[in-house]
Amino acid sequence: MKKYFIGMFWLAFFLSFCINANASIISDFSWIPSGTNNIASTTLPDGTVVTLETSPIPFDDFVFGSARVFSLADSRPAIITLSFSRSIADLRLLIGDLDSSVPETLSGFSTVPTSVDGFLSLNSGVVSSSQENKGGNLVWDDLNASFITFTYTRCAGCGLFLEELEIAAVPSPASFWLFGSGLVALAGMRMRNKKNRS
Repeated sequence: MKKYFIGMFWLAFFLSFCINANASIISDFSWIPSGTNNIASTTLPDGTVVTLETSPIPFDDFVFGSARVFSLADSRPAIITLSFSRSIADLRLLIGDLDSSVPETLSGFSTVPTSVDGFLSLNSGVVSSSQENKGGNLVWDDLNASFITFTYTRCAGCGLFLEELEIAAVPSPASFWLFGSGLVALAGMRMRNKKNRS
């Protein structure tokens, strides 16, 4: 019987860190409001609200389902901020259309990505592409933050696409209630066993 309760304890402990830690992926952004904006939001399948803000260059939904940071006449860098309605444990951001010849780069990260893939390289906190009009994933492991910001250095007529977003949210307080209730149940069973032995 004792082994059973020890097993239940570890199961409750494990579940407390798994609940609400599942990844939520979105590859079809429905930004509200639509059109050309400096700030808009979308909601992930798990209910997390993601807000995209770009300054001073706006973004649009030129290609449906993604966000394009673009200006034909303005070559100034764009500061891009993604904020979340809750703390994010891990983040993956798929980007496209980064040019190598200009070059276009991503830098000034509030938190530097853990890794990149595809046609992207990461050197001294600066992300660049090895080929024209290519991209890849930026990955943040153990981000544990509710926002990420970086600077997109570009040319006039150059654009960057945010194509897909995947997050794993930090476990919610409900999961810790599960762990706590498991501890209380185990303590109660132990007290009852002691009483029965007396």
